Amino acid sequence: IISSLLVVRSQHSVESASRALVSVHIDASDFCFLLKSESSNDPLAVTCVADAIRGRASVLAGIDVSFQLSTLLFDKLAELSTESFSGMSYDYTRLSLVQALVSLHEEMVS
Repeated sequence: IISSLLVVRSQHSVESASRALVSVHIDASDFCFLLKSESSNDPLAVTCVADAIRGRASVLAGIDVSFQLSTLLFDKLAELSTESFSGMSYDYTRLSLVQALVSLHEEMVS
């Protein structure tokens, strides 16, 4: 379901799919799955996932898988920071990833 929501949002520009993605109960392993999926090559999809993680950071931080999620977010940020992704279209995606990481780590240390 969550993969389908991500595809609907990123490939068909259905705005309500983003709201559904944020509203659906998704745990850290689901977010890890999304960050490893084929959809993670789409900057809009990555932005949607990062925004959903930021919105659920307080719930996600207390789960063992949160470290794996953090690692995947850092990996995606590193990937999108390479020269091949230097275009302006990726700036907002990188910013969303940083915000998700900050939110997640703030919750992990508190």
